[in-house]
Amino acid sequence: MNLPTQLVSEAHPDRPRTSGAEPAPVSWHWRHELQQFVRFVRHPWRGRPEAAQPATVHARRLLLMLALCYGFILCIALPFNAGLSWLGLDSDEEPLSFLFFVVAVGVAPVIEELIFRAGLRQAAYTLFIGPSLIASIFGSWPLMLVLGGFGTCCAIIDRLWQNRLSAGELRLLKLRRARRFLRRYPLIFWIYSIGFGLAHIHHFFGDGWLVLALPLAVGAQTFAGVALGYLRLRYGLAQSMLLHALYNLTACVLALMVARIWA
Repeated sequence: MNLPTQLVSEAHPDRPRTSGAEPAPVSWHWRHELQQFVRFVRHPWRGRPEAAQPATVHARRLLLMLALCYGFILCIALPFNAGLSWLGLDSDEEPLSFLFFVVAVGVAPVIEELIFRAGLRQAAYTLFIGPSLIASIFGSWPLMLVLGGFGTCCAIIDRLWQNRLSAGELRLLKLRRARRFLRRYPLIFWIYSIGFGLAHIHHFFGDGWLVLALPLAVGAQTFAGVALGYLRLRYGLAQSMLLHALYNLTACVLALMVARIWA
């Protein structure tokens, strides 16, 4: 479906309104980056990728975002999941084999970032292509085929309809669609971030009313999805892939250390 998002008037903001143009910082500082992240969490915006920066700046930013993810785990997710575990919620433990390490660090970051965040800038992807790919992550192939077929039908019908419009009507249609997309973008971003967290729900299982608590058990993964989305939209897809790989790498190393200690 042809839903371009570039034809947006300058009057429509693609980021939260401010009193004036905010000058870019001369040098990177973790406090400034943290403020930008908090602003983004309050109101996600598509924005534009930042200009090229030195590798040292990217490395410091990745370490900051990794620290935020693990800070969330230690302060919120770990105590909360410990309480759920005390109530009877169980979690599976993946065997720390070499194959698991390769998949977690080298394969999963690429595939999951391509599915959940590569198309976050395009309306057609977020509305039609992404949902069918996410359905495949959950193992629901019939749902994937239904969503894929629905998106294909919409694209064909929309193309036939656009061919009947004049050039002026087509430009106006694209502009209206782009504005609607930007206006609803925070909701779209949160749906994809929560969907990323729910994609890891298979690691937890419980009986009775604890089933309702399963979405809350993946809070750490959901927060990681927000951090990854922030990096993807502001600094590019490669940055979110690097943070994803670094996140999984440190998780594997920590799990291995704990297994050795308790062995």
